[in-house]
Amino acid sequence: MIRASLGTFVLASSMLLPTCSKERQTRNELSVQGLGTWQTEDAKSLNLFIDEDRIVVVNFMFASCQRICPMETARLRKLYQELRSDLGTHIQFYSVSIDPEQDTVDQLRSYKQKFAITEGWHFLRGDQKSLERLQNYLQKQRLLGPLSLQTFTHGQTVWIGKPQDGVWLARSSRESSADLARLIRRL
Repeated sequence: MIRASLGTFVLASSMLLPTCSKERQTRNELSVQGLGTWQTEDAKSLNLFIDEDRIVVVNFMFASCQRICPMETARLRKLYQELRSDLGTHIQFYSVSIDPEQDTVDQLRSYKQKFAITEGWHFLRGDQKSLERLQNYLQKQRLLGPLSLQTFTHGQTVWIGKPQDGVWLARSSRESSADLARLIRRL
């Protein structure tokens, strides 16, 4: 019950931000730029969130993790299946490796295949500087409380946002996929 109240508070708080679209767009373009270039599981380059006019779902993981990451990915896969009709066009998932030195493109591709994930969800690796930039960017977007290091290692935090609007929520991937799907559809 507390989680729902916090989520409602975050969503309501985000609506109190300045509504001038030009001012908001300029502020968000500045904060989104410079997140580095990322490599997908298919070895394609991706500029994260640049011109992203979709809702994005972001989590942090690493492919060799044996306990937490597979459980989190399985929970997010349920959410992915609930949102399947909107994937790629209105919603995009990103799983970001926190161990880019070890997570090769082949390992990320295998990890993705292990969960039978197809379109609308990229597994990404970047250099350490890009990872730090992304983490700093998300820390600045969060509206409630300080972040713990656990949030960016491989905890159960999922980031849901509309990068171009500057609207971001940090939620637990342990929430029911139906509840998260409803929240995403309301954004």
